[in-house]
Amino acid sequence: LKLFQIELLSMHNIYNSGAQCLIPMYSRCNYGWDGPLCDRCLPYPGCVHGTCTEPWQCTCEKNWGGLLCDKDLNYCGTNQPCKNGGTCMNTEPDEYDCACLDGYSGKNCEIAEHACLSNPCANGGTCHEVPSGFECHCPAGWSGPTCAEDTDECASAPCAHGGTCIDMENGFECLCPVQWTGKTCQIDMNSCHGQCQNGGTCKVIGYQCVCLPGFVGRHCEAQRNHCSSSPCRNGGRCHVHLEGFVCDCPPGFTGTTCEVRKSLNVPQLLISSLKVQNDPCNPNPCQSKAQCNSLAGDFYCSCPDDYEGKTCSELKDHCKTNQCEVIDSCTVAIATNDTQQQVWHISSNVCGPHGRCISLPAGNFSCSCDLGFTGTYCHENINDCVSYPCKNGGTCIDGISSFECVCPGGWEGDLCDVDVNECSSNPCQNGGQCVDLFHDFYCNCIDNWKGKNCHLRESQCDSNTCRNGGTCYDRGDSFLCHCPSGWAGNTCTTAKNSTCDSDPCENGGTCVGGEPFTCICKDGWEGPTCAQNIDDCNPHPCYNGGICVDGVNWFRCECASGFAGPDCRININECQSSPCAEGSTCIDEISAYHCVCPPGQAGPQCQQFTGLGKSCRHAGLQYPHSSHWEEDCNACQCVNGEVHCSKVKCGRRPCILPNAVLPSVTSHQSCPGGLECVKHPFLTCLSPPCHQWGVCSTPDPPTPEHTQCEPHSGYLDNSCAHITLIFNRDKVPQGTAVENICSELRYLPVTQMLAVDRTLIILCDLSYYTRNAVEVAMVITTHAYPNT
Repeated sequence: LKLFQIELLSMHNIYNSGAQCLIPMYSRCNYGWDGPLCDRCLPYPGCVHGTCTEPWQCTCEKNWGGLLCDKDLNYCGTNQPCKNGGTCMNTEPDEYDCACLDGYSGKNCEIAEHACLSNPCANGGTCHEVPSGFECHCPAGWSGPTCAEDTDECASAPCAHGGTCIDMENGFECLCPVQWTGKTCQIDMNSCHGQCQNGGTCKVIGYQCVCLPGFVGRHCEAQRNHCSSSPCRNGGRCHVHLEGFVCDCPPGFTGTTCEVRKSLNVPQLLISSLKVQNDPCNPNPCQSKAQCNSLAGDFYCSCPDDYEGKTCSELKDHCKTNQCEVIDSCTVAIATNDTQQQVWHISSNVCGPHGRCISLPAGNFSCSCDLGFTGTYCHENINDCVSYPCKNGGTCIDGISSFECVCPGGWEGDLCDVDVNECSSNPCQNGGQCVDLFHDFYCNCIDNWKGKNCHLRESQCDSNTCRNGGTCYDRGDSFLCHCPSGWAGNTCTTAKNSTCDSDPCENGGTCVGGEPFTCICKDGWEGPTCAQNIDDCNPHPCYNGGICVDGVNWFRCECASGFAGPDCRININECQSSPCAEGSTCIDEISAYHCVCPPGQAGPQCQQFTGLGKSCRHAGLQYPHSSHWEEDCNACQCVNGEVHCSKVKCGRRPCILPNAVLPSVTSHQSCPGGLECVKHPFLTCLSPPCHQWGVCSTPDPPTPEHTQCEPHSGYLDNSCAHITLIFNRDKVPQGTAVENICSELRYLPVTQMLAVDRTLIILCDLSYYTRNAVEVAMVITTHAYPNT
């Protein structure tokens, strides 16, 4: 009875929906209705974005209009056509207008006139005009086209050991579980293992770091500050150094605490040969304009912020120990512990120590040079000696916007133009009268005094009368010096031949005479004779695989593809030129880009309009219209409900046998799901050993190929081609079989293009006549071979 009631109820529903009941539980719907119970109305033919409650209606969904609901009433919301911050306004179905920001024009505000005029970069971002509009270089903590998106610092899950990350503006905070602490919950409060810094060691028992001299703190993280008591006097600057301190003394003071006032002597000349004995700071071993401080048998260099090392000769790479953010072509920003300045901006060193890097659009730059320097990289010290300002044989030493003259004997003054008065020191004793000579003097002695200085009674000669190895002869009322080779003058004090006569200094170096000579090298050169070019590429200044080119006192980074900037830090935005068609989304990659196409568009730049069409059912799966996919070695596409695939005969794919011992260069290859790798006794080996290779099994026996177009056959016609591939044996990976090469040929995209309309068969064999070569036969047939 109950079953009968159910059947009557079903018949009643069918009748009320407009169906004709022919046999109980079986029905045929009236015109305009559909569905198992004939309760689903059919919309008007061609209705796109509409529904119905009665047959042949087309009631439009939200934001759609027109007879067939195919007119977009919210074109702005669907397509977002306005670029560069423009405001979109819907005017008519499928029509819109863009209200552009100042500096932009065009239908879609795509034309940049003065893109930065409207200050589009928010939150402190820096605006740079580029051909396609503007680019915002965002400060730390912000991202997006206009720096309006707060960067989620928690996205990388920085908190360890179960810590909870809280995203903050330009940072994050970790809420650590019990036992853990630190910025990222990385410190175990019960163990100091791995936490002791600056060379400190952890005691096995208990939590205690044993610090090296000069460091204190729970984790030896702080340098002991011996400068807190201000020990340096007379304006000296204090530096902490291990277990003590070092004072940088101002001019005129010296000593451990700058307590000793120096005696003011004649200004020192820049001559390396005049050394203060036992002073490790003379000559100054510190580079990069660092101050040298003498220690007991050692020295300490106070390095500028951008240099490090014993002599401040190594460029400090702040980005190795801190996370850096690229601001522009010349500047990166790193976080600091300074509460006053939380972000430290570091300029590129490409312009050297005498220039400032100026950022230009598209990753370019220029150098603004300090006074006294010129050149592309501010690497050339302007030569102030070019006018030969030093007189009377003086040697000119070029400085920075200055010069210094090293005068020969007998001359003095800034330009060596003043004759030295050798009588000024009153050298004549016992009432003798001094007569000034060039680079010498003569004493008129009285009361029978003799000698050069009227200091002798018995003879005109003593051991100091003739200098530089000269021999003195007493001639009664005078003396005569017989000088050794190379010396002349009354007392053998004038050098005949200078040690600089042979021009020993190379590459523009300045020679200062003496025994031995000293070369003062131009910037970029070093060594006793200035013969060695200083390696400006050490330490390596180029990032992201850039190649450093060393010049003379300059370097240049040749960036890898996809990077720019003076040190190759900038990832070039390949989406900047808007390569993707309207309505598609461009995703920037390294030296490439990827276009995400909207429905109805296809192609690498989404430039092909495919329209809307039916989806395809293939191999138990559904594919949307215009979609592409790979099926074994063939490329397939869905075109309005029909599947089109290339017709390459893939053959059985090579694979690695189970438990095979692989050569180090052999990459692992497995079979598709459900297939096994089985042995094949007749694989041909190109680069032994090949015993690890097999072929993937197949559920059905492979179809035999019946063709005259085979390797070594010599057969040719309009459908048959032969190719010989010759390999460099040294570059062929160990364990490569001929079947590997043949399989790779079948999977090439160009192979798929050849097999659009007809089946393509590729057969390979080892060449009989040419060493390290593979013979390939390619034949196009009209037979539809299955892809086995």
